[in-house]
Amino acid sequence: MFGRKESRAILWLGFEKMAALGLSFLATIVVARHLGPANLGILASGLAIVSILSPLASLLIDKALVRRFSREPEQRDYLLFLARHIVVRASILTFLVGLVLIAILSTSSDGTSGLRFLVGLSALLSLLIFPFLVPLRSFCESITNGKILATSNLSGSVGASLFRLVMVAIGAPLPLFAFSGAVGAALSAGVLRAHFGRIGKWFLPDFKAARREKTFLAEGSILAFAALTNLIHRNVDIIMVERLANSTEAGNYAASARLAEITYLIPVILATVYLPLLSRSRDNASSFHNSTLNFFRLNTLFALVITMAGLLCGKPIIDLLYGSQFSMVGTIFLIHIASIWFIFIDHAKGTVLTSNRGNPVVIWCNAIAITVNVGLNFLLIPKYGGIGAASATFVSYSLIGAILPFLFAETRKLARMQIRALISPIQVLGQLRSS
Repeated sequence: MFGRKESRAILWLGFEKMAALGLSFLATIVVARHLGPANLGILASGLAIVSILSPLASLLIDKALVRRFSREPEQRDYLLFLARHIVVRASILTFLVGLVLIAILSTSSDGTSGLRFLVGLSALLSLLIFPFLVPLRSFCESITNGKILATSNLSGSVGASLFRLVMVAIGAPLPLFAFSGAVGAALSAGVLRAHFGRIGKWFLPDFKAARREKTFLAEGSILAFAALTNLIHRNVDIIMVERLANSTEAGNYAASARLAEITYLIPVILATVYLPLLSRSRDNASSFHNSTLNFFRLNTLFALVITMAGLLCGKPIIDLLYGSQFSMVGTIFLIHIASIWFIFIDHAKGTVLTSNRGNPVVIWCNAIAITVNVGLNFLLIPKYGGIGAASATFVSYSLIGAILPFLFAETRKLARMQIRALISPIQVLGQLRSS
């Protein structure tokens, strides 16, 4: 299933994510206890808005770049130029749109409008780092250089976590906590720049050729909108809890969601390694089928282990770590953790579709799930707060993970494969040993 190169990449990325998870977990607890539910809710709402906008800042061309770098390594310099040309304009435009959106959503009758806007502005600055980060990271993924990619990711995540801990230590104002995203992105980009040097060019004389790359930009646009709908689905709850209930409920929900999202890094690790592998095996139907099935099995195995551990041990540990001021986090977390398999398998399906080309079906599935999620939020949040939002999320993720894929011809085969993976996930271990 894996070659030696891919296995080494998994080990490096696994080490990086475990180290980052540990520090991120610590930073999440410390920051939450320091800020309290209300301020954490304001911070989380601002970060959620920026997270939703982030795909538009790069049009998510990183996935398209990975495929192009893998198949056309001789076009490296041109592809890097093209990516930078696109991302510079997209990130600036998204930043300006974000300013307007945050100004609108920051309005509040409790006197915190200015604070909310400054939090959102600080978080938005991370988008301006994308032109320096996205192209080089995509190139690194395409050559499956797990060591450098892990070092870059670890530098960014550890730097962001340490920055938040320093802000706690000095008692910094709330907007500075949101600046951690820009710090992490800059550190991650700096590591890649230090390793690869002046790779590629920022400017090339053939601008007409860049404009003719419409298919490349269109492919990235489909992926960007697919990611946009996915991030709306993942982040809209925090924004709606903060607007329909209050910032304290949003803080409780955000504390639980942040811990659950730490586990979401696992399918990201697997997808980072598997995307070039799937792209290269696309022309061999048998090889692609086996790789896809084992990819689903690996995601399923991790999801089931995490779900069982979370359901058995999650609530008492979380109640102990957060303290009495976050009394509802443990209950909300149990609902979140029950959604893990649906989230993992949906991410895996998206990676498989990405290995070929952007697929509008992903957008339609996410759009349906968002509609259900938002509708349930309007019904449940006013009465049940964060627990209602978590319940709506569980329903929508189960819909997108287990039901909607059977309704579209493009994903029906993948849906059957994910059921096979759920029935026999442990078979993947034997194939890992044999490889």
